[in-house]
Amino acid sequence: MATAYFYFGKPINSDTVTSCITGMRNQLAARPQPGTNFSWDTFHVSIASGGGEVISAFSLFNQMAGMDASIHTHNSGAVDSAALVPFLAGTRRTASKYSGFLLHQMVWTFPAPEQTKAQVAEVTGWLKNYDRMMAELISERSKLSFDDAQRMMKDGTNLTPEQALDYGIIDAIEDFKAPRDTFTWMV
Repeated sequence: MATAYFYFGKPINSDTVTSCITGMRNQLAARPQPGTNFSWDTFHVSIASGGGEVISAFSLFNQMAGMDASIHTHNSGAVDSAALVPFLAGTRRTASKYSGFLLHQMVWTFPAPEQTKAQVAEVTGWLKNYDRMMAELISERSKLSFDDAQRMMKDGTNLTPEQALDYGIIDAIEDFKAPRDTFTWMV
């Protein structure tokens, strides 16, 4: 049994998600044949990200949640906005003493100065859908109710590690320590 360590310290977008998933999938594929003593059974993923693209965040969550390995996620600085989504994929979730969390509603930047009424309605529907999905995920993976998660997102809530522990977003406040001679992947 072995643990691989991943450090995700960039905005969440299709490139960083692809890099992270490629690293994880390559390590799973590198597992020796059955009957040997060695296997990657745990991935520790240290996250320090201000967020990013919500579609990419849900893609990373779904990929991580479907891995044939135990996933331990750790907040090593900030898990803000969309970064909370893959963070919640952890079967064990921890945070450093000096870290924080930010929950807020989805944000959209219009790519063109002029939008039709139909385009604005489409974006509004998209935002509502992903706000609902985010609140649903938070309520499924913490002690917060769906309504509390929605309220906290609407209010733009910053959480300390102690508050995240009280709300069940994390399991413990602890340092992230990777042994010296282990596999590490930087994103």
